[in-house]
Amino acid sequence: MENGTNSGGGVGGGGSGERQSHRLPLSDVVSDCLRRWFQDTLKEAKAGDLSMQVLVAQMYFNGYGIPKDHQKIAAELLRVTFGGGGGGGGGGGGGSGGWW
Repeated sequence: MENGTNSGGGVGGGGSGERQSHRLPLSDVVSDCLRRWFQDTLKEAKAGDLSMQVLVAQMYFNGYGIPKDHQKIAAELLRVTFGGGGGGGGGGGGGSGGWW
């Protein structure tokens, strides 16, 4: 009896397969964190935070939390550089909020 309990629930036993089936791959966890970071940053950028607007452009450039989009990068950097932080309405198009 003692021998059966010592060898049955060992480190390399069958129970480790069950635990692994409940785990997400690390790449999925990191991707989800990056996506949520992008969404939080975008929310602050929409509220007019200039540093967050620049960070959003950098995230588009590097593909952090969002697919790379060089057109959106250029539009946002031009808006931030020449159009002010969001107080003016004379940007380039129909919306008052820039490209987002």
